[in-house]
Amino acid sequence: DLEGAIDYIFNRTDLENKNLGIFGLSLGGAVAIMVSAKDSRIKVVISDGSYKDLYSSMLHHAKVFYSLPKFPFGIFLRMAYLLRFGKDPKKISPQDLISKISPRPVFIINGEKDNQIPSENAFSLFEKAKYPKELWIIPEAGHGEGLGICYEEYSKKIINFLMNAL
Repeated sequence: DLEGAIDYIFNRTDLENKNLGIFGLSLGGAVAIMVSAKDSRIKVVISDGSYKDLYSSMLHHAKVFYSLPKFPFGIFLRMAYLLRFGKDPKKISPQDLISKISPRPVFIINGEKDNQIPSENAFSLFEKAKYPKELWIIPEAGHGEGLGICYEEYSKKIINFLMNAL
């Protein structure tokens, strides 16, 4: 979907400025990172609440939300995903691709109290990203709550990042 939207924008003849920035929240943040790693038409990436890799996220969700242990359920989850989607969830990894975005800027955001995608994911993504990059861990925010908890600061940081990057 994102790739199609980008193609649509760049095929339009009525748009003069095609400096495209991508903002993704949660799964959208992971998609933004992975698509931007392959598509240099994206000039800036902002990702809020992205997982570092799908497989560890699946294991985390199984444990936190369903109290399922990694073994044997991790094997079952991996095989079920592979059979259903034809892709190995261990190979769907924003942290393995994020370094390819450079020299374009990346802004990684996460809530410190996020129990769905713990902030450890943001630290891993930030560590793997190359400069220019920024990291913001929002102290009181859970998953996707940053904008609602600190609207003014969140808005200013996003706008400033985009203005400096584009």
